[in-house]
Amino acid sequence: MTELNGPAPAVGQEQVAETRRTYDLIASEFARQNSVAAAEVAERLDELAASVPAGSIVADIGCGPGRDVMMLRARGLHVAGIDLSAGQLRASDVPGLVQADMRRLPLQAGAVHGIWCWAALVHLPREALPQALAEFARILRSGGSLSMSIAEGDGEGFEVATPYGSDRRRWFTRYREPELTALLAVAGFSIRNIRGHRAYRDWLSVHATREPAGANGLDAVTTQNAELDGPGFVPAFAAASSAGRAKNWAEPALAYG
Repeated sequence: MTELNGPAPAVGQEQVAETRRTYDLIASEFARQNSVAAAEVAERLDELAASVPAGSIVADIGCGPGRDVMMLRARGLHVAGIDLSAGQLRASDVPGLVQADMRRLPLQAGAVHGIWCWAALVHLPREALPQALAEFARILRSGGSLSMSIAEGDGEGFEVATPYGSDRRRWFTRYREPELTALLAVAGFSIRNIRGHRAYRDWLSVHATREPAGANGLDAVTTQNAELDGPGFVPAFAAASSAGRAKNWAEPALAYG
């Protein structure tokens, strides 16, 4: 596990920091309880894998212990996992995991063919979601695929992590379909399908594609963090993407398969 985080974004930092600390503490129990993927997850993983070229590079953003990283690799993809919680990343021996904030991703523009973000954006305060979606659009190639899920409903706030035997809190933000689809459109995504499902709470899962540059003002959205393509970020990741084969992308000791 490698840390490649830049300065933390200011918006929503208090909520994100407390949620990260909670995930650090519940990491082992979280990994144990979530070791087997639900049917909806497997179906969406199949959909994402089918929507990108064989052997594509995919980022699993909010990967936790790396269960879905391994499931995507089993589908023939080169996958890097990214999560803010060091405890989660250390809860398994999955290689190719990096600690970073999803609002400041250590990847070059257009580095990936696909993004998987399952039940992770839910932990950002509502005002911080546009920044994260803009980052997703920045790193995703034109026409690339985004598969994500987020809690369905109204409001936002802390919830105690009782299911994992903890009295610590995690932040949850809930969305209705019209608000979510509007935010994705502003970020430059075209929704292919969206559906609801239930897994201990109500969720919306989305499959979307990144619009070509210039569509819906996408150029302005994806260039606002252009300074991230500089020292301290990951040029090798983009190089591996164009080469179409696995390489070490963060440090010589860190490979993804």
